[in-house]
Amino acid sequence: MQKNSQSDITADFFTGSILLVDDDKMVLATLERYLASMGYPFVSVTEGQKAIELLNSEHFDIVISDIQMPRPDGIQLLRHIKKEHAGIDVILMTGYSQAYTFTDVIREGATDYLEKPFTGDAVRAKIFRILKERALLAEFSREFAQRREVEKNLREKSRELEKRVRELNCLYHVSDIIEQKKDRLDDIFQETLKTIPPALQFPEIAVARLRHGGRTYCTPDFQQTSWSLVTPIKSRGREVGSIEVCYTRQAAGYPGMVFQEEEHALLNEIAEKMGRAIDSRRAEEELLHSFANLEETVRLRTQELHEAQTALESVFQNIPDGVLSVNEEMVVTHFNERCMRNLDVAIGKVFPARGSKFQDECYRVLKNTLNAHEAVIDYRIEIRNGEQIRQVVLVSTSLLNDEANRTAGALLIIHDITRLADLENQLQERRRFRQLIGNCPQLQEIFSNVRKLASVDTTVLITGESGTGKELLVETLHASGNRSVKPLIKVNCAALPENLLESELFGHVRGAFTGAVKDRTGRIQAAEGGILLLDEIGDISPRIQLKLLRFLEVKEYERVGESQTRRADVRVFAATNADLARKVQEGLFREDLYYRLKVMVIHLPPLRERREDIPALIDHFLAFFNKKFHKSISAIAKEVQGVLLSYDWPGNVRELKHVVEHAVLLSSGPELQPEHLPKDLFATGRAEAQDRQPARALTRESLLSALRQTDGNKAKTARMLKLSRATLYNKIKEFNLQHEDGSDLP
Repeated sequence: MQKNSQSDITADFFTGSILLVDDDKMVLATLERYLASMGYPFVSVTEGQKAIELLNSEHFDIVISDIQMPRPDGIQLLRHIKKEHAGIDVILMTGYSQAYTFTDVIREGATDYLEKPFTGDAVRAKIFRILKERALLAEFSREFAQRREVEKNLREKSRELEKRVRELNCLYHVSDIIEQKKDRLDDIFQETLKTIPPALQFPEIAVARLRHGGRTYCTPDFQQTSWSLVTPIKSRGREVGSIEVCYTRQAAGYPGMVFQEEEHALLNEIAEKMGRAIDSRRAEEELLHSFANLEETVRLRTQELHEAQTALESVFQNIPDGVLSVNEEMVVTHFNERCMRNLDVAIGKVFPARGSKFQDECYRVLKNTLNAHEAVIDYRIEIRNGEQIRQVVLVSTSLLNDEANRTAGALLIIHDITRLADLENQLQERRRFRQLIGNCPQLQEIFSNVRKLASVDTTVLITGESGTGKELLVETLHASGNRSVKPLIKVNCAALPENLLESELFGHVRGAFTGAVKDRTGRIQAAEGGILLLDEIGDISPRIQLKLLRFLEVKEYERVGESQTRRADVRVFAATNADLARKVQEGLFREDLYYRLKVMVIHLPPLRERREDIPALIDHFLAFFNKKFHKSISAIAKEVQGVLLSYDWPGNVRELKHVVEHAVLLSSGPELQPEHLPKDLFATGRAEAQDRQPARALTRESLLSALRQTDGNKAKTARMLKLSRATLYNKIKEFNLQHEDGSDLP
């Protein structure tokens, strides 16, 4: 099976392992998971000192370290590695809000940097790039070693030639020719041929010929005779030519005309020198070719670096965020084109302290960062066109440090979230309003009314069964209106008897009644400038109704035991689960107070009438209790969903919340199962479901019948009618099912 390039590089140049250093265990675990999936061996530590100890005892190829750690931090660890373990590559991890930039970590000697948050592909790419560079460096080293070897061989051969020149004076001229004509083989051959005949035994009749590469070089009057001597010329062990000497005639007195041994040696030596000359020329050509290749490699690498720098500059200019940096004197040093959309600045000029409102805010944030030496994260600024929001941005700043870790300036990042803010507003407006959750038509109408009523100083009557979220709706109206910075005071009118309720609402002075030992501030006075919620208002007595009517009409009141009239700037909300219109007909509630409260009525439907909102409510409560109880429940069994969707929810949203809380507490796995739900959810039969009458549909006769069936037991009666005990007591009072002594009718 053929290996891919990354595997080859890893096998050849990855001899140790990777050291991971980060005090954030979650980040460390993420890196360990990535490296394990890639097959790289690694060792991880959470402290810089432990990393230094490991580096002194074990071999590592790469160190991946966070910058922000307890001392020694990532920069100090990098400096130690550069000093003591120069062969190790270092990748520093940094976040966008940290002080060190890409330029800073590279200037410190890091091989690369990794920006948080990161992905496995990003980690893989960083490691692969380092291994690729090591492979290229090793290849360059091998080629350079080969060239050095060639040069070494040439020097050795040159020394050998010099030795031969000293030993054989007759070869001096040949060597000199080779030395002088080394760049031109043709000249060497021609000049060498001229030196051969004079060195032979009979120079006056000697001629010579040299053949090489398909070319022939001859002395004048060369002719081939039977008195000849041929010696091959070899280059790198292969015959590439020959030298031939001849005598043109027989010398007088030498009938044999035999070439002497010295002539054989001389010709062999000359042939060897010619071969070395050819080798030298060929080696020089190869060396020039290698240098040309090296120059081309360097040129391409330089071009790649330039392109990378250009790409980085292009990224800097085209990132969706505006980026600007200033020095300590607030002089602009860098900015990208995105900044030009909102800021009027110029490089080398001081950041203007006066300009648009947005520019003023940016100046203030930058100045505060430089003065307080504190970063600013996601400071929201709304750029308006009149009353309308034109753009929403998040501004962040961080300090820039020099090599000595001294403050050198500040960085400003402008992140446009206008589209995200618009989408969030649309989604929020569609599905929920603050803490109110629901997508049914009734809730959407309520959301629309809340926006209209939030900042209007009018009385609002909120009706609905117990647990439907009346109090939550009041909190939403308060938070959305112009009184949100003022208090929201809540009074449960059903929980207090008449005399205490009067004191609780209006306050009293010392001595107003027995036990009034000091002045008491009433809830109306406490709610000054804010909102007063009168919960269960249908249960107040006629006398309190009268005093409350006067207050609603003229916003004036007197504390109990005091004749001084006081004025109050208070907006009143009232809430009830009772049918006030029927109470007016029965004479239990003042008609004028009812119509004074009924300026605007918001009715919260029971949960059984908006079942389409149950899944969203379940998701909301599940996320809430997962966080509260440190659980990680992510799924709900289909049977559980069926039960929750089919149940009538007499306790409405409050009951659903408690059921989800009960299930989360009992669950120990990732999914809610039927056994985690309260048992009474499964015990409801059809007959019981028919008996679950909403509180507002309950008649006096049906309540009296239920009390008789249970012998007056309130708990059994509440379970039978599927009502809360508080609602049951309110109904008993509403229908006047009590004796004069306060006991219930049989």
